[in-house]
Amino acid sequence: MALIFTALTCLKTIVTRLTFSILAIAMLWPALESAQSIPQAEPTVITVTGQATPVSATSASVMVVTRQVIEDSHAENVADVLRQVPFLFVAQSGARGGLTTITLRGGKPNFTVVLYDGIPINDITDVLGGSYDLSTMSTDGIEQIEIVRGPLSSMYGSDAIAGVINIIPRRGEGKPMFELGGALGNFLTRDVTAGASGKNGNLDYSFAGSYLDIGQQVKKDPYSLGTAGLSSHLSLGNDKLIRFVVRYQNAEASGFPPGGGGPEFSILQQAQAVHTIELVTGIGFQHQVNQTWLYGLNFDFFDRTQNSNIPASLDAIPPTFNSIPTEITDTNFKRYRFSFTNTLRLGANFSAELGAGWMREQGVSTGVLAGTIPDNFTLTRDTADANGVLIYSVRGLTATAGIRVDKTTDFRAVYSPSAGISYRFAPDGPRLKANWGRGFKTPSFYALADKVVGNPLLKPEFSRSYDVGIENNFLNRRLRAELTAFRNSYTDLIDFSALVFRLVNRSQARTQGAEFALTAPVNSHLELRAYASYLQWRLMDTTEPLRDVPHWQSGGGITWKIKPRWHSQADVLAVGRRYDFQVPLPLEQTVGGYSTASLSSSYEFSDAFTASLRVDNLFNQQYHEYIGFPNPGVYVRVGVRYRFH
Repeated sequence: MALIFTALTCLKTIVTRLTFSILAIAMLWPALESAQSIPQAEPTVITVTGQATPVSATSASVMVVTRQVIEDSHAENVADVLRQVPFLFVAQSGARGGLTTITLRGGKPNFTVVLYDGIPINDITDVLGGSYDLSTMSTDGIEQIEIVRGPLSSMYGSDAIAGVINIIPRRGEGKPMFELGGALGNFLTRDVTAGASGKNGNLDYSFAGSYLDIGQQVKKDPYSLGTAGLSSHLSLGNDKLIRFVVRYQNAEASGFPPGGGGPEFSILQQAQAVHTIELVTGIGFQHQVNQTWLYGLNFDFFDRTQNSNIPASLDAIPPTFNSIPTEITDTNFKRYRFSFTNTLRLGANFSAELGAGWMREQGVSTGVLAGTIPDNFTLTRDTADANGVLIYSVRGLTATAGIRVDKTTDFRAVYSPSAGISYRFAPDGPRLKANWGRGFKTPSFYALADKVVGNPLLKPEFSRSYDVGIENNFLNRRLRAELTAFRNSYTDLIDFSALVFRLVNRSQARTQGAEFALTAPVNSHLELRAYASYLQWRLMDTTEPLRDVPHWQSGGGITWKIKPRWHSQADVLAVGRRYDFQVPLPLEQTVGGYSTASLSSSYEFSDAFTASLRVDNLFNQQYHEYIGFPNPGVYVRVGVRYRFH
């Protein structure tokens, strides 16, 4: 009953935010009524259970961003793509190259596991305790992005409290194809891309690389990023497959440090310099023993090195103990994982996923605070796990039940159960879905060991979450609506306390809210989208707020194939105010309340040659995502791409 009451309460705010988007759909209602039914291929998702499952059959709240959407967006990085995905809150500290994170349903950025082809790439030595900086993930070579909202610790263990984002690389097919591209934009932007893919006998391959360089955007904030990646598969007959993937990234960013007041309020007006190198690689072997048993052996490795020269963030002159001293730091984080997976067919309607694994995480940090104080730590953590998921599927019903146990060095064994159900009343009828799960997160190396805000007495965080939703198609699949209500309870939440100026465990926190979306595929050339979400939160035993989480967010978009070779897309986004903390302005606590729009368009002059345009912050809105960090303004890029065989 409490969850139903929450949904009804949130609907009032959601309906208000959707008004203009619904009016836009209503203006095109005659076209909706006269349009023909549009058959569309449904994407599949592998992140929820490990099996390729149609999105409509999963009980989880899932969004799939396809290759076509990514290419039509002409975005530089994954953050720009995800910014327009419903129900995700993307926060960027300053201009491009600034720390960019994702928040799902009020969970902290480090509560979302980011995977690259199933390999976790979160860094538990970073300043946010295990988040991933999405500004460093370019879009080249990506096939699709799967986003799951809700806990998946029963599959992925620690960190998967709020959800999972799985970035899946492209797979080569057909005869060899080569691709060259480039773009120019304001702020002295230069972007070069190259790629090759194909299949030769039993071997397929897909290579992609890029280099992006941006000059000063607001103040002292140039940025450069180089990437290269390869995905390959070798078939050993009809029943065996070897998979190999590798991706390398090298980023250099300047700008003002997060929490320091930005270019508007930083007292010293000194920029930081951060150089980051990432390497992720994995190899796997699959064997289809018979029609009922498929097993796999996998090894992957993630390595992240970061050199930082961060100036002091002062709260006053002379500074008090609430200031953050200068910090020169070299950090290196490594993660090794071995896993053994099994997919079993237990009958016509039952299947199971069983697995076990071992992971080692190593973090080394060597630094100096205030020019004289050593700030060093070396930590190693081993985790052993075993997990299982049982799946029952018949006609319009899919039910899942899973559990995982993790034993981590210096912490007790943790059990993470989950359950979900999805039921469609008729082939074109409404679908009900519900999920429940428990999650956990061990304290990050940064949270335990940092000399400024770290706390070696921190305990693991735990969550208990559930959601219920309904979705339905109207007008012969020409209008689709979805409503989901959710509630999350967190115990021993690790949070920054401005009062004691360190990380502490909160006794309990709660977030709850609702998400509503409308999609109207008018015809094969035009699609309209609108969505809104509302979030309530509460921290027990403290008067401090939950920071960096807006109460509401809404948006919409239009995808329009003006001609067979001319594609355009426009998106709008509105975000409510939220709480923030910047060292020089301890009494200024809120920021935000902004809207922005983007436009992308491309024209294929031939099968080989395409020209594109992308404009971010189309109307040059002056807004802040963090106090003191202004958006640099309208950002225009013009690009070309040439493909040849």
